Amino acid sequence: LALRNKQAKLENQLADLRADIAHAMGHLGFNMTILPEGQDMADWYANDQSSPTMTETSVRRLAEADGTGLCNVAGQLRRRVNWPERNWPIVVVGRGPVIALKPNSAPLADRYARPLEPGTVALGHELHKVFSLHEGDEIQLMGRTMRVARCLPQEGTRDDLTVWTTLAEAQQLLAMPDRITEIVAQGTAAAMENLPQLRRQVSQVLPGAQLVQRLPGTVASKLATTNTHRSEQARIQQELSTQANLNRFRRRLAGVIGALVVTSCALWIGWLAWSNVTERRMEIGIWRT
Repeated sequence: LALRNKQAKLENQLADLRADIAHAMGHLGFNMTILPEGQDMADWYANDQSSPTMTETSVRRLAEADGTGLCNVAGQLRRRVNWPERNWPIVVVGRGPVIALKPNSAPLADRYARPLEPGTVALGHELHKVFSLHEGDEIQLMGRTMRVARCLPQEGTRDDLTVWTTLAEAQQLLAMPDRITEIVAQGTAAAMENLPQLRRQVSQVLPGAQLVQRLPGTVASKLATTNTHRSEQARIQQELSTQANLNRFRRRLAGVIGALVVTSCALWIGWLAWSNVTERRMEIGIWRT
């Protein structure tokens, strides 16, 4: 009973942790990046951009696949370029529409899910701070007039030097029609606990694609806690199974012992009856005469 109570408590804690992780993932945005076949991972980690590309239809193929453990996906085109009008190094990122694979999953935060309109950009913190740009201002970006739709808060990452726009705009600016360099995705809490399986599922849809997990420390800590709880739950389940096997053995042993006792008692009673008759044979003979 104590083990079953402990198991129920662990299951409740595990459910709470998964709910917290799902909420945190929705707030923090995409937690996985899927890179094209042939991408050198050392180069990607160093430059945070993919040299190979894949077709835009790869996103749709991934979205239409069943059982991938992903809840939101979007295609992105990312390139590090020089902003010629400002002579400033920037990262241009064009993001396609976010495709929701699991409607009941924790929703993405508005800043990730709300798409930009054509002809608009979102500026990283350092860019709008250095050039004193505000929402509604017009800028020249690589020969095109764009309107600043959002000025993003400081992230402390390369996103602070990023110009975000629609995927179609980025493809035109970079002269890369119908190409993307990566697919960003949001994985479910259950999928994050079994990354090898998730990688196999993705590779079945996009052969050669490489999946990289990108998690803040808080979420990684919660995932580690859920894994610990799952290990403890498995240990308790093993103890319950061992206890059940022991109880079955005890019942079988009790049955065997009971049968032996009954048999022994029957033999004892029979021997007593036979012994009594033998001892009283003369008396029985006298009574019979």
